[in-house]
Amino acid sequence: MLELLSDVAGLLSGICLLVTAWRNDGLLGFIERMRAVVGEARTLGVADAKTDKVLDGLQAELNRWTWLDRWSLRLGAALLVAAFGLKMAHNFPGG
Repeated sequence: MLELLSDVAGLLSGICLLVTAWRNDGLLGFIERMRAVVGEARTLGVADAKTDKVLDGLQAELNRWTWLDRWSLRLGAALLVAAFGLKMAHNFPGG
């Protein structure tokens, strides 16, 4: 039973940590790359005036959900420690 709980906690911790990594690396990285492209387009004189509004809107949407990043990181770390503790309790039942 402890081994099953350890495996479930490990799986859930991976999912929680993946959510944070995906949002930070994927979506925030996408916005940074888009800002770089817009900056380059400005130097060439082909940037649209609406691009800043679009990028600011994307950034605001991501910032609105930063609480999810904080809590999924905390929950993922706690579940990872719990999974390790449960695995140790299963492997060394007598102490």
